[in-house]
Amino acid sequence: MADFLIQHVNVNVDDLDRAVAFYRDVLGLPLDATPDQGFRSQFFRIGERQQIHMNEIADSHQFRGHFCLVVPDFAAVFLRAKAANAIDTAPWGRVRRLPSGTMQMFVRDPAGNKVCALHRLP
Repeated sequence: MADFLIQHVNVNVDDLDRAVAFYRDVLGLPLDATPDQGFRSQFFRIGERQQIHMNEIADSHQFRGHFCLVVPDFAAVFLRAKAANAIDTAPWGRVRRLPSGTMQMFVRDPAGNKVCALHRLP
């Protein structure tokens, strides 16, 4: 069986400038080259071959639906997310250490999308 990879995750937001600031400044994701798509958008780089595609298109959001990022510095992301009042414990509970030892938290971006953050595993 061939290995599968996620090439990108699409996130719709209602205010691109505010969302870009959150993903760049709170989560720490680097911006990536973004083609003209006929609407406002921004791509973010995840590793060598993956991206988040962000489009300024108002949409509804699930309560528990999310995507998860392994972040290089969990403590730094936690502090920035806390300062931004972005940590959301309602759907999945508090920031916690999983039985595997991995730290996990869930945040909401300014448009209401849920993002899980895990610390980088050794």
